[in-house]
Amino acid sequence: MAMGRNVEDVINVHAPNHLREGRLAEMMLEMVYDDQYATQIARFYADCTPEEQLAFMDRHGLPERLMEEYYEMFVKS
Repeated sequence: MAMGRNVEDVINVHAPNHLREGRLAEMMLEMVYDDQYATQIARFYADCTPEEQLAFMDRHGLPERLMEEYYEMFVKS
């Protein structure tokens, strides 16, 4: 994992608005998708390393399977 990177920094690069890491965790837990954060949600899956993603899930007490379920429901084209 790249040292010094955190999910919030990665997902908000050049984004028109700011998505807090805690809000992303809430959205995943509640299985809701907010279009205003489409860029950041896509970046979570595309730009964060698997290690960063798993560390995020662990920090927020989210089961790993939730990351895949959220992707399947809202991100996968």
